[in-house]
Amino acid sequence: YQRRVHGDDESKKKRKSRKSVEVETLQGDSSQVLQEFSGAKLVKYGERTEIQFQCVISKPFSPPGEKLTKKIYQLVNEACKAKSVIIGLKYTRKAATKKVNGLAVLAANVAPLDVISHLPGVFEDNGIPYIWVPSRFELGLACMVKRAITVILIKPDKLSEEHQKTYEKIKKVVKEMYNQCFGNN
Repeated sequence: YQRRVHGDDESKKKRKSRKSVEVETLQGDSSQVLQEFSGAKLVKYGERTEIQFQCVISKPFSPPGEKLTKKIYQLVNEACKAKSVIIGLKYTRKAATKKVNGLAVLAANVAPLDVISHLPGVFEDNGIPYIWVPSRFELGLACMVKRAITVILIKPDKLSEEHQKTYEKIKKVVKEMYNQCFGNN
């Protein structure tokens, strides 16, 4: 068995540098276009940058920097520590169709929107309250994961008493916000 050599290390470096330059120019152009048309802005998290924008269907929405948003991220963090959370699109949808009791938290800056546009309907059909938060990357950080997370479902089962009270308060506020956005159902 002989291993074929496709090129030396220098040619690989050149190819990688060309790809990274192309990606950087594309990201730069798209971020400028997004900023012009939607009022989006670039936010840096250490080495990563994220385009923050709000999708059209994100109601009820908790604005960035607001007290409710911070409380939601803290609750998500505690739920992850207690392993009382379902993370990810596929597993959250499965749990929602099985009518698991909980509170859904969706990220408002998911692109393309078609990926999660069906979830609010699933949550409404199964009686699960949901709220949109500004950043999927911050949602991932709250879950103590390095990746961005689009949606999670917080289950109150294994939360401590203190965090269950916070959970109930947030759930009540979310239901009030939902009723304000869409009327009483």
